[in-house]
Amino acid sequence: MFGLRLEDSKSKKLMKVIVQINARMGKGTIKVASEGTNQLWKMKQGSRSPGYTTDWDELVAVKN
Repeated sequence: MFGLRLEDSKSKKLMKVIVQINARMGKGTIKVASEGTNQLWKMKQGSRSPGYTTDWDELVAVKN
């Protein structure tokens, strides 16, 4: 995982934990990087301001 080479026993333990988490939380919850990242969804950006990172006047104000 994350490009590290693990000893066989550690690798087997890691894979066992991944399988257990995926069984409990749903298939594909945890993946190894070699499986890829095909996302079937995209973030909605219709309300995003064109200057959302560069214009101080475009920042959202949060009040308590």
